[in-house]
Amino acid sequence: MITLLSILQQFVAFFIAIIATIVNLIPLQSNTVSVELYANPDSGYQWEYEYDKTQILTLSSTYYTHDTSSILSNSGGGIQHFNFRPVGEGTVNITFSYVKYSGNRKIVASRYVYTYTVSGSKATLCQVR
Repeated sequence: MITLLSILQQFVAFFIAIIATIVNLIPLQSNTVSVELYANPDSGYQWEYEYDKTQILTLSSTYYTHDTSSILSNSGGGIQHFNFRPVGEGTVNITFSYVKYSGNRKIVASRYVYTYTVSGSKATLCQVR
């Protein structure tokens, strides 16, 4: 059943993805990689990630911050933060999927692929799709 809240959540997630894509068109260099994605634990969805290559980046921390200033603050919305650190060199894709499990079924609401090139201790964001 589609509710006004679910439509609003999808709109906010879409809007955040567009802004992230525009901002990330400019290559950024850092010795850590930070990815921030809208999340709503009350919806039953959660972010999962996977690398296409291991031994280039590793997760150093992840945490959730509740957005108390948003109009969505009553709905449990906020930001899921992922921080990675370089452990090797090369190009790696990190795929983030916003998923919910229903029995044996995995429902994917959103999916984003972040591409990084790592050289030494510097990671450069190349693309978000």
